[in-house]
Amino acid sequence: MNLVPGGLLDIAGFTPRWPTTPDAFVWFGNTGTYLLIGGMLVAEFSVRVWRFPDYRFKNPLQFIREARIRMPNIVAALKNG
Repeated sequence: MNLVPGGLLDIAGFTPRWPTTPDAFVWFGNTGTYLLIGGMLVAEFSVRVWRFPDYRFKNPLQFIREARIRMPNIVAALKNG
């Protein structure tokens, strides 16, 4: 939307308040979003461990191992409705 040139506002004839270059737009779209999602996952896990001290997974590796073990059951449940 804020992409200049070629964004929606630019095409409509308006000047964006925060113009973004094509290079920054491509970087955020291809790399920055993954970093943002990873950061949010780390923050969410940290808050979960802090808020629930008796949470059974004390580190993300334990959680990932358990998720990998249970994934076939989750997929089967989703397929069967």
